[in-house]
Parts: sequence; C-alpha cells; structure tokens
Amino acid sequence: MQSSTDHGGVPSRAVDGDRNSAWARGSCTHTYGEAAPWWQVDLGTTKSIAEVLIVARGGGGVERLWSNTFELLIGDQSNGSNPKCGDRHAVLPYDMISIECNPRMSGRYIRIVLITAFDALTLCEVEVYTD
Repeated sequence: MQSSTDHGGVPSRAVDGDRNSAWARGSCTHTYGEAAPWWQVDLGTTKSIAEVLIVARGGGGVERLWSNTFELLIGDQSNGSNPKCGDRHAVLPYDMISIECNPRMSGRYIRIVLITAFDALTLCEVEVYTD
C-alpha cells in the first residue's frame, strides 16, 4: 500500500522481484506529489528484520530519493507510527541502498516515508531480509 498512486505506479511494483530502475520498464511505484508520501509492505507476521534493500528510480525523477531524505519505519502498527531504523537515509539515482538496523528491529510493517519535501515517492524495488 502507499499514500496515493499516480501514473499507474501501483505499490506492488516495488515487490515484483525486478530491480530494474527504468520507469519505462513498468516496475516502479509512483505516488502523487504530496507532503510526506509513503510506501508500506505488510509481511503478514512479525519478523526480525536483518536488512532492507531499496532500489532507486532511474530516468526522469531520479533525484527524489537522493535530494530528499527518507525514513525507514519498522514495527507492528499499520498506521505509520512505528519507530525509525537509523536516522534519515538517501540513495543516489540508479543505485540501491542496503539498510541494516542497529540494534536489530522486529515488525510486521515496513514503511518508507519521504520526509524533506512536497514531492512524489517512487521506488523500483524493496527487498526485506529476515532472520
């Protein structure tokens, strides 16, 4: 699920197993331009999270996760009130970032929130690794 959907960028695209960052390939999500857009995945049950890998979009809009920092929230609340993993994160265009929480966190919901601008959130892949 995500805060909104624009340009056909449905939230399931971020978990389709395709790390390609080209928008034209049809494998990236896209929200409307809004304050604090977010994307979230439900793991079904509470899991110990070892790592979250995020693939940034290439092509137009590449700066969105680079110039605007984001937070990674992990926990059992579906409403986005979960604790942060680390501080603010950023990832370069066409690149990916691997985030490991220290200390290790557990949760059912993983949420990515763009926090520094009124903009769209676009993700091309999110992989959650558990113990």
